[in-house]
Amino acid sequence: MTQYTTGTITLTNGSATVTGTGTAWLANLAPGALLTVSEDDPVGVVAAVTADGSLTLEMPWPGASYTNTAYEAVRDFDPSTGAPLLSHGLRNTNVVVNRAILALGKQTATAVNAYVNVQAAQAAAATATSQAGIAATQATAAAGSAAAAQSTADSIDGLLVSMATAFTDSQTRYVTAIAFR
Repeated sequence: MTQYTTGTITLTNGSATVTGTGTAWLANLAPGALLTVSEDDPVGVVAAVTADGSLTLEMPWPGASYTNTAYEAVRDFDPSTGAPLLSHGLRNTNVVVNRAILALGKQTATAVNAYVNVQAAQAAAATATSQAGIAATQATAAAGSAAAAQSTADSIDGLLVSMATAFTDSQTRYVTAIAFR
């Protein structure tokens, strides 16, 4: 595709509304298109195409006012990055290239942020895995301690039973010894 240049436009300084004469913008422009009038003027970014002869810019036009003047609309963009594509005879090439660089920068920043988030998630997963291992080790140690405590309690219980039996036996012998005296 090439730049769209059909018809003429009227731009007013301080207004975001652009009026076209002999234009067919509904079929040929979309939001994001870059609108230029001359090398020395700023570039307007299309926010909305409201009719074949009417569109709205993202910001009010900061340049000089124009009536029924020739224009150029850059409408070719890389679908994956949103960067404008250059074509022969393009006005304000520096603006188009700068916009392409900004679009690529935005994508790069998004990719870097995604990478950082993945790294943080992996670190959190490693920490969680490590803490789970520590908890499992502590649970095993606690189970071992519980088993040792039970064994000790069983031993004490056995000792008490033995002592009680011995005490009962000694009382029986004492009573028997007294009875036979």
